[in-house]
Amino acid sequence: MADVTRATQVFRTEYSNPASTALAVEARAAWQSEPLLAGCLVQNGYIFSVTGQSANSVKDWEEAVANSKATGTVMEDLSTPQDFKAKAPFLTGAMK
Repeated sequence: MADVTRATQVFRTEYSNPASTALAVEARAAWQSEPLLAGCLVQNGYIFSVTGQSANSVKDWEEAVANSKATGTVMEDLSTPQDFKAKAPFLTGAMK
C-alpha cells in the first residue's frame, strides 16, 4: 500500500501544446484549492535542458517556455555551464 503522507504530484506547465499547458495550470489550481490535497503539494523546481543539436527539440522547448510564461509561471533561464552548476553543483562533465 502506498504511503499517502508522502504523496507527490507534478504539475509541469512546459508543453509546446497550449491546451496541455492550460490543463496543467487548471489541475494545479484545483489541487491547491482542495483542503485535503493542498498540504501535500510542495512546489520546487527542476532543470530542463535542450541541446542546440536538434532544431525540433529547441523549437518545441521555445514554444513550451512561451506557453508556460503566458500562464504566469516563473522560469529562470540557465544558459551557461556556470548557471547550471550554480543551481545544481552535482552536475559534472562537459557542458556544451
